[in-house]
Amino acid sequence: MSMEMSPCSRTSMGRRRRRRRRRRRRRRRRRRRRRRRRRRRRRRRRRRRRRRRRRRRRRRRRSRRRRGSGAGS
Repeated sequence: MSMEMSPCSRTSMGRRRRRRRRRRRRRRRRRRRRRRRRRRRRRRRRRRRRRRRRRRRRRRRRSRRRRGSGAGS
């Protein structure tokens, strides 16, 4: 009986791998939602661009200060 169970277990593992591939396809469906956001971006484009630039600059300055304080101590 053990010999018959071994091929069955292999087929179950193969089916599980196929299900994981389907999950990756669901991520592509999220791109469709971006199309809806594009309509809203037309009104908020100026506000979002300014906020993103400020956040990036602040992160770079903080990282440099931490490295300098660690090297001085």
